[in-house]
Amino acid sequence: MTSDAKGTTPMTVFVSYTHDSMEHDARVLALAKELRHRGFDCDLDQFHANQSWPTWMENRIAWAEKVIVVCTETYLRRWQNNEKPGIGLGAQWESLLTRQWLYESPEVHNKFVPMVFDRSDLQYIPMPLRDVTRIVITDGYDGLVRRLLDIPPAEAPPVRTAVPQLSLAPDFFTAGAQEHTPHAGLHPEAEELISNLLPISTPEIIRTAKVVRKKKGGPFPAELERSWTQTGKTEPRPVGFWIDDGVLHTFEDLDGVVWRDLFRRGVLVAHTPIPTKTWSQSNSFADQGRFIKLLNKSLHQLCAESQTEATLGYSKQMKCWLFQAQAGRRIGHLKTRAIKLNASRMIYKAIKNKLSDDPEAIQHWQHEAFRYKFQRFGSAWYLVLTPYWAFTSDGVESPSRWQKKSSANMRKPEKNRAVLGHVLFWASVLCRDADLLRSAPKLQIHPPVRLGVTPSIRDVDWLKVAKEAERTELEADLAAEVLL
Repeated sequence: MTSDAKGTTPMTVFVSYTHDSMEHDARVLALAKELRHRGFDCDLDQFHANQSWPTWMENRIAWAEKVIVVCTETYLRRWQNNEKPGIGLGAQWESLLTRQWLYESPEVHNKFVPMVFDRSDLQYIPMPLRDVTRIVITDGYDGLVRRLLDIPPAEAPPVRTAVPQLSLAPDFFTAGAQEHTPHAGLHPEAEELISNLLPISTPEIIRTAKVVRKKKGGPFPAELERSWTQTGKTEPRPVGFWIDDGVLHTFEDLDGVVWRDLFRRGVLVAHTPIPTKTWSQSNSFADQGRFIKLLNKSLHQLCAESQTEATLGYSKQMKCWLFQAQAGRRIGHLKTRAIKLNASRMIYKAIKNKLSDDPEAIQHWQHEAFRYKFQRFGSAWYLVLTPYWAFTSDGVESPSRWQKKSSANMRKPEKNRAVLGHVLFWASVLCRDADLLRSAPKLQIHPPVRLGVTPSIRDVDWLKVAKEAERTELEADLAAEVLL
């Protein structure tokens, strides 16, 4: 593939096939058009007329980075020169050229991609092409796209190199037990710890499109707003994309009504997609930076499509996501999963102005919020989530004059169990699966990483060493077994 990391050069693809029937020609033409729609510079004879065909075929095979060989019974017969004299000369010539390429340059074997429309035609793949991965188009176009971009169907997980867990002697916890009190605190059973690392997964391909600036058109945000408005705002406004050097990058499929309108009006032109691992697994800080920017935009799309009753908004000044206050409501609650049970949680509330004589006067708003960053450990990427309390003057995004002090005062007394409640609350909001009404988001956030640690300390044992104020709070948590 000649495209650089930014995907500025479309991959060139040539389709070699035989004219078996009008129906077959139509299927091949639809294939070429689909590849061009997906950003490949795909060519075939039906796009041309009045050519010197032998020279044209030779030039096209040399020009193409990948050659799709559409295998049928007719194609194999002409490959083997078993056709009647004077019939199928073009296919026979192309097969000779392919044989010559394979003979002179065996290292370019991956250049030729055998493909069939029906699984029953696999038997007609020419012998020299049977030792490479073949594509059955009835399985969909995604497999063909991955094959053209040399993306394997699965990615091997990293080999564990960390020190394995130490084995303890069978009597490790019982030997010398008579020397200790019965409530020493350590127990052999594993204790589960929940981290603030939320694994993420993304599609294998980053979709790209060239942004065309027209003389009579406006900047891309204005053109996007125009398409979104003209299509009736039937779907959320697209925000999960990043534009670099005139090329739009996104995990979205670019087949929604807004994207189709942008392509129809010529604001966007199809471009060669980029394998996600080109950025995500690169050791280049520049590539990792591009990937993080795209992840940030994708998180904005996920939050914009939040299925909660309240609206999630981002405050640039406080650098956090928060639930915005709804008009006419001074307090908002959200039913979600807590530590062990489902519970109703306060997500924002108005703080009364005690210095005002007006009982309805508001000093500022308190919001449940979180800060975050994307971090790679090994080959895996995570959303590192930090719970936060935000205080706004408008209930939306503008920080209150008491923001720093109020937020610090809220977070200072919070113990592990309270912080855990915040993490699980936000995980329940951000971790979304597909359902009957909506497909899963392209950026998928998964539940926090859980770790088993031995030896462990039981919660009830903490009561024996906790300070009086903390003991009261801990007893209440243990009794309820849930953080409201």
